[in-house]
Amino acid sequence: MADFADRSLGIGYAGGTTILFTLLMASLFLWYRTLDTVSVDTVSSPKSEIFYWVTIIFSQTLGTALGDWTADTAGLGYIGGAVVGDFLAKPISKGGLELSRYSASAVLLMLIMSCIFIFSHKPVKQQHK
Repeated sequence: MADFADRSLGIGYAGGTTILFTLLMASLFLWYRTLDTVSVDTVSSPKSEIFYWVTIIFSQTLGTALGDWTADTAGLGYIGGAVVGDFLAKPISKGGLELSRYSASAVLLMLIMSCIFIFSHKPVKQQHK
């Protein structure tokens, strides 16, 4: 979605980022106006799930667009712009590792799975006031 907003629409990074930021703010606004909250603690119905996931999609896509922008225009490269997927998949000549999409996806999956097993999952205890 980030590449579509930035490149396919022909509006560049600034235009794509503006559209994605607007969509993110609109999803948060509509979520709040509809359910009187945007707290993830209240996501327990199909309607709140839809708002939650739409907001996640827009926020992740905005993050990708901003990462691409900083990687390509600020001279930070894929590592400096924290665009790990692009770093793994883009050609070596453009600063990437030139892994296939499948290999890059496998590396990311292994990283995510490692984090799940490495970091503790103890429930947070609620403090009573």
